[in-house]
This record gives sequence, structure tokens and C-alpha cells, in this order.
Amino acid sequence: KTAYEIRPRDWSSDVCSSDLERFRLANHQGARQLGRERWTVDTADDLEAVRALLQVAGGPTASWESILAAAGVLHAPAPGELWLRPAEAGDEQRLLDWRNEADAVRFAGTPEPVDADAHHRWFASRRTSGRSRIYIAERDGAATGMLRLDAAGGAATVSIAIDPAFRGQGLAPEILTLAQAETRADCQIGTLWALIHPDNVRSERAFTRVGFEPAGTCDGLGAWRWDPAPTGR
Repeated sequence: KTAYEIRPRDWSSDVCSSDLERFRLANHQGARQLGRERWTVDTADDLEAVRALLQVAGGPTASWESILAAAGVLHAPAPGELWLRPAEAGDEQRLLDWRNEADAVRFAGTPEPVDADAHHRWFASRRTSGRSRIYIAERDGAATGMLRLDAAGGAATVSIAIDPAFRGQGLAPEILTLAQAETRADCQIGTLWALIHPDNVRSERAFTRVGFEPAGTCDGLGAWRWDPAPTGR
């Protein structure tokens, strides 16, 4: 485990506060989205199947990646299903194009285009950060948008982008719904926050549709908050 020091936006006390936070990196971020894979060992036959997999994968010390390769991925997106996959190195230019699209620039916290070198450094730092997750939303193999979660202080700031070719199809609420599902499965994240430009009515409408509520302002942007419903145990 590796200790990191970061200066996150700490949403726990005030939407514009910022404190030093230290935490330990405990999650593993792979190159594929495998969160829907579920294995259980309920019977003697299941146990024998696991033993057989271990033999194929290289024995008791085999990594989970090797075991998964031996077992095969069981859950793949259905036709027409919107799907999140972790951003890869090959997505760098795609993300830069989306960031520098006219409406994206207009409504960004920093309303200026980003140059390629700065974007390259930013993307490399985010892909290796223990607190950032960048996903590409795909449908039937087509990249339709981006979701980013930046975690800090038990919360995460949500950022989304929609490819201009796919706007007007209701994708933003779908992507946000997937973000909420990711939150429920991530022990580092509880509350979700979003910062929305006051003129970005379409974005406000999308966040409201999935349960975000206005919660003040920060740096001239509207702050919107979503809390998962109690699960009850």
C-alpha cells in the first residue's frame, strides 16, 4: 500500500473549503471494467471448479487477473446497453476533443481551451491517481461520453461530457445513474457533488433528473449534491 498526500476539495464542512488529507490507496484499478463479475463457492462442485482454475492459472499464488483469464469474462454488455469502461491511453485525444468543444469550453470552470501538452500531463496524472476514476461510456462499441469521479473526504466530484454526435438522446442522466451505481460499490465515496455553470440549464436538468439537489455555490458555479439512500442492514 502506498500513502499519498493530496489537497482535495473537502466537501464535508463547506463546499469551498480545502484541507490536507492523507489516506492509503486500497483499491486496484485495472484496464477493464470487471465490476459485474461475481464468483461464489457454494457447493463441493464449485470448490472443485476453483481448484481446477487455479491449476490452469498457475497454482495457489496465481493473481486474480490470471484466474479471470482462465475462467473467462462472464458478463459483457448487452446490445444497446450503456457501459462504462476505464479510460485507456488511446482515449487521450478523444477526451481532449470533448474538453475543447465549444459548449464544453463555455461551461467549464476554466472557460478556455486546453492545449495538448497540458492535457497530456493532466491525463497521465489522473490515470495513476488513487482518487480519480475516468470512464468512457460506450454503447454498441461507440464512445458516447465521459464520466470522471474525483474522490476526497468520503465524497466525489462528478464531471461528465457527451460526444456532440450523441447529444439530445438523454445520455447524461444514464451516465449519472451509472456514476451513482459506482458510488454505491466504492467504499471511498459516499456523497456525490457537481459544480455546474449557472447558464448550463441542460446539465442542471440532467443532474436534477437523477436526484441531485442544489446546495449553494462555489467559485461562481452552482454546487449540486446527491446522497445515496440508506441501505438498512
